[in-house]
Amino acid sequence: ICASRGRIAPHREGSQGGMRLRALRRREHRGRGREPRTEREFYQAFKGRETSQPGWLAAQARSVLDKKGPDCEKVAMLRALYDTGSPEATELLLLAVRTLPDRSTPQGESIPSFVVSLMSDHALGDARARDVLHQIAFDREGAPLAGRRRAAARFVQFATPEERGALEPELAREDDQVLIDGVVSVLRARPGERQAAYLVARFERETGAVPAESRQEEHEE
Repeated sequence: ICASRGRIAPHREGSQGGMRLRALRRREHRGRGREPRTEREFYQAFKGRETSQPGWLAAQARSVLDKKGPDCEKVAMLRALYDTGSPEATELLLLAVRTLPDRSTPQGESIPSFVVSLMSDHALGDARARDVLHQIAFDREGAPLAGRRRAAARFVQFATPEERGALEPELAREDDQVLIDGVVSVLRARPGERQAAYLVARFERETGAVPAESRQEEHEE
């Protein structure tokens, strides 16, 4: 049971990398008498392994993300990559958003949704997190639309004036009006910022913008 992440798929270890991970987890948790079962336990195990063997997280991340394992294990891996400052964290967070199912349930949010939430939590003070949100927001090929809309609004909310000012070309290319409306709604809260006011005037519809999340279900594809 994966207590902190709700329902999980049956656990199967088919690859050599997965077998190694399972053996490592058994050794690391032998004193507890069982393998990790919660996000916290996976996270502690992963960070402990990274401390003793720098680079281990990045080397094992794709195996964890690809296998039929519990969501909480994948979440713990992504959180550990970000928290330890892994140079591969951005690439792997984006990979998770682009390739893992975006199906939240009453038991927990999807992994792509978790990535947006995690980056939003850190975006105010961390340019890395803002960069991930920015890339998700304007990834029209791989990121789920709901995640793109949330990421766009969060990026604009926490971006520096210079980062917001550079958005015009991407907004001009964007074909999802709900995403644009959400961005404009955030920008309207900064009437004293010259570039924000310019973008509002450039992209606001005559009917007025509304927050993306409040209209997301209506426009879901």
